[in-house]
Order: sequence, then C-alpha cells, then structure tokens
Amino acid sequence: MAINRREFFKYLAGTAMAMFSNYASANEESKRLVKLGEERSKAGDLEGAMRFYEEAMKADPEDDEVWNNIGAVLRRSNKPEEALRYQLRAYELNNANCTVTSNLGWNYYLLGDNAQALKYYEEAVALCEYDVYKKKVVSSWINKLRLGK
Repeated sequence: MAINRREFFKYLAGTAMAMFSNYASANEESKRLVKLGEERSKAGDLEGAMRFYEEAMKADPEDDEVWNNIGAVLRRSNKPEEALRYQLRAYELNNANCTVTSNLGWNYYLLGDNAQALKYYEEAVALCEYDVYKKKVVSSWINKLRLGK
C-alpha cells in the first residue's frame, strides 16, 4: 500500500493545528480562571481563590502561574511546607520567571532555610532585570539574609 506523501503531510499539519488549538483554548481558559482567582485573593477570599486556581489547573496543568499562585495562597494560609511543593513545580515548569523564583526564595525563608532562600533570591534578581520594583525588594531580602536577619 503506497502512502500519498502530500495527503500524509496534510494530515500531520491538520493534527498539529488541532492539538495547538486545543492547547490554546485550554490556556485561555486557565488564564481567565487565574485572573478570577487573583481577584478573590486580593479581596482576601483565599478559599475562593483556591477554587478558581484548582479549576485553572484542570484546564492547563502545565501553567506555571497556576502552580505559583496556589503556592502563594497556601503560604498565606500558613502552610509553607505544602506551598513549597507547588512552588517547586512552578519553578520546574518555568525557571526563568522572576515571580516564581522570588516566591520560592520567600518560601524557603519562611521555612528557615536561609541558604536556599538566598540561592533563589540571587537567581531572581538576575531574572527581575526589567521589574525595578521587584528587583529592589528581592535585593533588600538578599541583604537581610547576608546580614543574618
């Protein structure tokens, strides 16, 4: 049975486009849910935020922002050990994200692991090159850690 190369490549292209389209729509849904979760979090409704983030994770389990935000909610809920698991996953998904990296440093600081906190804060400063405010905040934490505070 001979394979028509042209038809085969059309099939592959169509399959790739369908896969991308499914991913794009899942990603859009995830971003919409993250935005709603952030609104709830800013309003102090951490349980409501968590519900939106969990739905966002179902829509796109590879979204580092979702993992990071769940970690932040858990940290704000005084569950830094549990938060660390989510923030490490966010870092695994996107280790070039200033916010993810600095949050990981903050979490290690809360857990009393100053060496790890310093490591991630130093990494975050380099990543926060274009976010002057965040770079300043992270730099101040580096100075505090170096002074043993």
